[in-house]
Amino acid sequence: MAESLQITCDATTVGDDGKLYLHESMFSGLFDLPNNHAEIVARLHPAKRKLFDALVAGERIETEARDSQGVAVKVPLDNDVTVHVNQRYGGVRRFSYASIIAKHARSYGEVQARGFDSNCEPVIRQMPDRSFRILFNTMPPRGHALGAAFNMDHFGACMIKLTESKMTWDDRDVFHLASATEAEIRAILQFLVSYGKN
Repeated sequence: MAESLQITCDATTVGDDGKLYLHESMFSGLFDLPNNHAEIVARLHPAKRKLFDALVAGERIETEARDSQGVAVKVPLDNDVTVHVNQRYGGVRRFSYASIIAKHARSYGEVQARGFDSNCEPVIRQMPDRSFRILFNTMPPRGHALGAAFNMDHFGACMIKLTESKMTWDDRDVFHLASATEAEIRAILQFLVSYGKN
């Protein structure tokens, strides 16, 4: 694959087989994620999905890691991702990304907020029910102009005040809008591209 893939996920582990295993964690106070795999797929940022899909397709991807002696070595990524989701009444369920995406792969109408997080811009994704998800590749973002000064609490509080339509910060990197006007979507985009640059 000529296009570069950025390795971003919530956690990694190295197995006894020497492979690097990727783990993606999701939480929702609005959706029953263990029983709504389409919502799991809808919450994946395009950069993560590109990497995860390449792995499931069998592409050999390696990254650099430190062995037990601290020496940098090339480590292959396993060809699947474990998705961890909260259960409504406590506990976590785990799913294979390959099994979820096989049944729920789809494309969405979306727009990127270019200029917020270099190489991994957030997207505003419209769902079939006309609700919206605002997705970030990582939160805090890796390539924002504020760098280490980026304050997630301030950012989230400002985001939620942007619309008259109710916006919910449903997970670290996911905001939910049950509905929104075109003007509200434009206001969100403008906020994202200008945040921290004044």
